[in-house]
Amino acid sequence: LVGTTSSIAVAGAETALQVEGTTADTSRISVINRGNNAGGGGIQIAKSRGTQPALVQDDDQVGGIFFAAGDANDFVSQPAKIECFIDGAPSGSDTPGRLTFSTCPDQTDTPVERLRINSSGNVGIKETSPACSLHVDGGTDNLIARFESSDAGAKIELKDNHATSSIEQNSNDFIFNSDSGAADGSSRTLFKIDNSEAMRIDSSGRLMLGT
Repeated sequence: LVGTTSSIAVAGAETALQVEGTTADTSRISVINRGNNAGGGGIQIAKSRGTQPALVQDDDQVGGIFFAAGDANDFVSQPAKIECFIDGAPSGSDTPGRLTFSTCPDQTDTPVERLRINSSGNVGIKETSPACSLHVDGGTDNLIARFESSDAGAKIELKDNHATSSIEQNSNDFIFNSDSGAADGSSRTLFKIDNSEAMRIDSSGRLMLGT
């Protein structure tokens, strides 16, 4: 115990080390590395299923950071938490992991997962099984995402190994720009319905329907 003579449960647990103070200076912990090297200070958290480095299992919690707030009763309420879990079948020198970020909704004291990064590097926002690099599940919300600029232009670019195209809102104009970098002189824009082409605009600006 540092700064106090009695332990108090925080986030439902009375821990082996507790620091208590009345100011930021007296209630925080600093880790400093002064070595003339590229390494930095850090906090290392480990998990094992035994006194030896026994093999963990899928979905084991490896560690976390838990934020607790006084609610006029105790420090059980958690406004937010960040956790690390095993994310797949582990074996020797193979420990796939995921990070989850949770926040507490209004009118409750139980955090709900909002974002995760899984062992494949996929990011899920309100999605626990992200199927691609960024997977957003808005639930019943019809407005899923907003990309906003503070000036007259807002643009989203799509790039592959051949060309870059963009969708742009600019003042009174809404612009579809196929091959915005002019990497290919024969670019075209296709419109498909049920995965079948219904219309195209070719590189000469000609509109073609059903051809």
